[in-house]
Amino acid sequence: ACAADTVLVGFWCDKGACTPSVAALLSALHGKRVFLFGTCGFGADQSYYQQIIDRVTSNLADDTELVGWAMCQGKMGPAVKQRYEAMLEQDPDNARAKLLLDNWVAAKDHPTKEDLDNMAAAAKKAVLGE
Repeated sequence: ACAADTVLVGFWCDKGACTPSVAALLSALHGKRVFLFGTCGFGADQSYYQQIIDRVTSNLADDTELVGWAMCQGKMGPAVKQRYEAMLEQDPDNARAKLLLDNWVAAKDHPTKEDLDNMAAAAKKAVLGE
């Protein structure tokens, strides 16, 4: 990646940002054009995606150009579902826990082919101007 002019960097959302290893890679991409793409457990909210991208781009080297980004919903592990189910066991009327569990179910099939096609199209447009 460090030998390329343009680098596409993918990540999964980890506590509202990227993993430490992705952050380290981003900080090493001096003088590069970078396109970011990622998944997060909660989807369909561009303002939430923007917050994640803002946190991730804070890891970019100062001389790096962010040429674009794309985000979509991604699946979450079974431990997350178990945590939400445990919340509901303790409080069956917990509306937040119900919402979280419903979102886990909605996310389990993501990223979809459509999600991936949309990210690929965004990358092509940002990198190649097409």
